Amino acid sequence: MQDKNKSIFIFLIVDLFVLVFCAFGLYHIYLKVNLPLKFDSDDSILIVKEIDKKDLNLSIGDTVLYIDNKHFNSQDEIEIFLDGFRAGSIVQIKYLKNGRVFSIYPKLEKFYSVFYLITACISGLLLILIGTFVLWKKFDNKPAKLLYLVNLFTAAVIMTTWGNYSTPLTIYDYFLNIIFSISYSLAPALFVHFTLSFPREKNVHRVVLGILYSSAFFISLFSSIFFLKALSTSSVPDIQKYLVVFNFSRIYMAACIISGLAIFIHTYVTSQSYSERIKLRWVLLGLILGPLMFACLWVIPQAITSYGLVPEEFVLIFMLFIPVTFAIAILKHHIFDIDLIIERSLIYFLSISILILVYTSIISILTEFIRNINEYFSAGVAAIIIALLFQPAKDQVQKIIDKKFFRVKYNFRIASRKFLDEINNCNDINSLANKIVEQNDAIIPVDKAGFFLFDPFTSRLRLTAHRNFDFLEHRGVFLDRKKLKTALQQPVALKDKVEPGIPIEVGDNNVFRRWGMALVFPIHSTNKELLGFFVLGEKKSETRFTVEDIDLLIEITSQAGVNLERIKLQENLIREQLLKEKLEELNELKSFFISSVSHELKTPLTSIRMFAEMLLLKENLKSDQANEYLEIIEGECDRLGRLIENVLDLSKIERGVKEFHFTEIDLKSLLNHAIKLLSYQLKIEKCAIEISLCDDECIICGDSDSILGVVINLLSNGIKYSAVPKKILVSMDKNVDAINVNFENKGSCFGEDEINRLTEPYFRTESTKSKNIPGSGIGLTLVKQIMSIHKGKFIIKNIPHSGCRFILSFPLEETIEKDINH
Repeated sequence: MQDKNKSIFIFLIVDLFVLVFCAFGLYHIYLKVNLPLKFDSDDSILIVKEIDKKDLNLSIGDTVLYIDNKHFNSQDEIEIFLDGFRAGSIVQIKYLKNGRVFSIYPKLEKFYSVFYLITACISGLLLILIGTFVLWKKFDNKPAKLLYLVNLFTAAVIMTTWGNYSTPLTIYDYFLNIIFSISYSLAPALFVHFTLSFPREKNVHRVVLGILYSSAFFISLFSSIFFLKALSTSSVPDIQKYLVVFNFSRIYMAACIISGLAIFIHTYVTSQSYSERIKLRWVLLGLILGPLMFACLWVIPQAITSYGLVPEEFVLIFMLFIPVTFAIAILKHHIFDIDLIIERSLIYFLSISILILVYTSIISILTEFIRNINEYFSAGVAAIIIALLFQPAKDQVQKIIDKKFFRVKYNFRIASRKFLDEINNCNDINSLANKIVEQNDAIIPVDKAGFFLFDPFTSRLRLTAHRNFDFLEHRGVFLDRKKLKTALQQPVALKDKVEPGIPIEVGDNNVFRRWGMALVFPIHSTNKELLGFFVLGEKKSETRFTVEDIDLLIEITSQAGVNLERIKLQENLIREQLLKEKLEELNELKSFFISSVSHELKTPLTSIRMFAEMLLLKENLKSDQANEYLEIIEGECDRLGRLIENVLDLSKIERGVKEFHFTEIDLKSLLNHAIKLLSYQLKIEKCAIEISLCDDECIICGDSDSILGVVINLLSNGIKYSAVPKKILVSMDKNVDAINVNFENKGSCFGEDEINRLTEPYFRTESTKSKNIPGSGIGLTLVKQIMSIHKGKFIIKNIPHSGCRFILSFPLEETIEKDINH
């Protein structure tokens, strides 16, 4: 046990060492740069293929002669040459266009995206962590040790790939490049060794392993030497020599992966053990989704064309399947049903991929062969080959696979119970429809399925959920129920799509073929009302629908009708409940508004009546006292008028009949006028007011009466809600965009939720209710709406530990429409 712990500790030290260099490697590739161009190579001539920046005076198809006075033959050569530059550096590109030589000076950009760097980091860490975990769990297992080493060196390949280097080269650059070269050659050699050891040790002579590892050693040695020389000199011949060696290492990697796959396949075919076969299926799954994809989509295309078939990030994502499936094969191969995974996804994907690869190769060869005749003719021939050969072949492969792998057998009782449990738990029509389509595909795979609902008002069928009925996704199908030949109490089908003896209604052959239908189940309510249809295409296995299939689907569609009625009833109940709650809420608001407005009206009317009676009943009343009573009556009348005006204005604005007349307004004069109008209210409430106006002229375009009402509303609010001793601070400031009028009162602050609701009609905070402060709850609503009409802003802010600030922000515009009717 102690020996095991010591050994694992040593492996962890190695992990740490590799991780440190990998971290440097990620920084190394983070600095890597590239031109905003991509090229094709044609007989050592670089042709512009893509242009990432539109401002470059360059066109697709132009011939590149020199980059920094160096002639390059391929994209890889340019990539290695630019590894000595930093982002933002400028290079000279000389190119040939219409027989003339031009020059451009583009800036170099980052080569890799942030997404790639994150993907590379996660991929590398996963490889190391999973390899270490497998080694810890199965330390005495030779395949576990080999898998650990494969993962370790693969992680090093990912995180120390070609990147930026210093000029002159540092020890750090030397180490990184050596690690990358060694890992690139050693990882595939270790992989082949792993295939020879798992799931059982093969009888392989040591000489074979010696040749395998010595080949990897010499390839990595020459690769390191030529790479370092190319980096040191940055000369094109040295770069070309290195690429010759590196392309050989690419071929070596691809050969190792293909050899390993062949060894696994041979082991699988010859194995007599069920357990070994399950383990190998996991391994083969990882190989197809991992290294084989890496070789087919990246390594081989890179060696031939200098470009991968897919972005490098996706290659790394494919590589993540390797550690997962290999670890499962070694540690716990029964964790999932590997047969189901392969049969339901992998076989079809692999077969079509191989077919695509074969046809692509054939077309490429034929195109190249006849290119000398005519370029357009060659492209046309390629297109014809694809149309005439590929599609029929793909369809045939699909049929063979469907027949072989999609013959799903099921237990009727279990399938029925599971199906019904799933749909009975649905609480809305869309989820019910989707669940029926999904569950049907799992039990009886068909090439297409659609769940249609019938709308009796429009007499149209609407597609609610489907698979491969895309052409009907946004279309309705007209259905005249009066013209139906039967009551549709049985399934409708084509005779050759169901087994003999099953009671069905025979469908119209032309209609069914045109829409790709094979079987249609009408969905009825409990009182036999037609609700919709469940439509199925042909079975993927190309077999007929059986009695069990029909019985299961009849039961499902019958239950679907019951559930549709249940869901519609629930929706109606919920709709009625929401309507009832809305009406109750409106009634409460109405009662609250009437109560609030009545109270607001009663207060000034009481004062008016009281002082009017005093004027009438008191004899020999002094002139000063009589004037005071009259001033109070006038003030209360103004207050009463403002309240009535607020109610009327809000009603007019909401109905869209309020008229606004826009003129030039001096905000300073308007503000002083508003304060003067409220002088009585300020006096009786003993509220002080402090005014600070800006020196600049403050002219806006607006409706004078409406803006005056806004200012009076905010001043009235300040008077009512200020803490004793009451005081309102009014200030005005002007900037290049707006004139801001600030109203600040001392008192309690509002909560965030309250601030957001203050401008809602009839809303009042709990604090105002508890203090019995009168109010209708419409003043701030009116302020917000009027400011919105004037293209301005109404802002409410808390002043910590002090009170609240209300801000009117009027935009400064050169021209504003003079008359706006609402």
